Amino acid sequence: MSSSREPDHQVALAKEYIYQLSEITQGPVSNATEEQLSRCIRSIKITLSKFPHILNIALDTGVTLAWMLAHNEAGCRVLLDYYPHLTPESLNTPVTLEVWEGISTLWLLAATKTQSSSELLQKIKGKITAKGLNHYHPRLNNATTPAWWLSTTTEGQEVLVHCAHLLDQRSVNTPAKEEEWQGTSMVWWLAKTKNVSLLRTLLHHITNQGLCTASQATGVSAMLLLAAYPEGRQLLLESESLCAIVISHRKAFNETVPSANHFAHLSAARFFLINEDGRKLLLEKLFLCGIIDKDIFQKAQHDSALRQALLTETGQKILDIWAKCYAEDIGLEMLITSRHAQTPPTEGTSPSPR
Repeated sequence: MSSSREPDHQVALAKEYIYQLSEITQGPVSNATEEQLSRCIRSIKITLSKFPHILNIALDTGVTLAWMLAHNEAGCRVLLDYYPHLTPESLNTPVTLEVWEGISTLWLLAATKTQSSSELLQKIKGKITAKGLNHYHPRLNNATTPAWWLSTTTEGQEVLVHCAHLLDQRSVNTPAKEEEWQGTSMVWWLAKTKNVSLLRTLLHHITNQGLCTASQATGVSAMLLLAAYPEGRQLLLESESLCAIVISHRKAFNETVPSANHFAHLSAARFFLINEDGRKLLLEKLFLCGIIDKDIFQKAQHDSALRQALLTETGQKILDIWAKCYAEDIGLEMLITSRHAQTPPTEGTSPSPR
């Protein structure tokens, strides 16, 4: 509802511009509509120079002029000029307008991913609230929050670093439902982009769902993505909370990817065995568990051949302790053949939001 503090003529101006933008953007894109949009934007900029606060005047549905402008690049450029006048309420409150129900100005800016929207998000990150960042509406077809969208880009993740204290568990772990990105959560995107630093910050929020759910398109989970590079493997072994998830979801840790990509037939467990740093991390666990003597362990820190030999010669003991701590069905053969395994190709491209 529009504020009673705003003069009637300003309320009328806001409503008129909202109506004009709605009419222009509803139809198919053409040269004529682009010209209409340009004229409308020019008029809005002139009016905002006199009455910048009309950005925040809301209709009964919660729609504001700021919300309408956030739909396209031209509108985002206007918001860049007048962002100091954008209120947290206008930015974070979702609308109740039919098919747009649950969508806020923040959601639009995070999902649009234009140069102007990314720049704008950096400038207004101090206005983001927990409600706006984590808002999830069950009627949204893709079940994505503004936080989820921000996690899919480097620029968005920079905003999340500033807002990490506002994130909640559901927002961090809930996977998207839309077919193209089905199964990908914020944890998945941070693992894919190797943002281990932000993952460490969010460790207290990460659950089985975020770590173990696989992308529908690739068959790859956040756990497997982390296991594929050294910093990720280090995080999986060092974090007590992630270790607890691995222990309780041994099947997910050992499950191989069936799809025909470079992860096919690989599991998170396999990555620990076929990579030099992975074997080193595993040996440290074995030493801490009392399977390997201190003297031998210290020598192995500087001798890769000895590390491989230890894994082969103590294969059954390793299998036993691994089964207790992390896995169930790795198999002794995998431990022995890991001496000859080659490091798999580097991570390829997976689906990214539009």
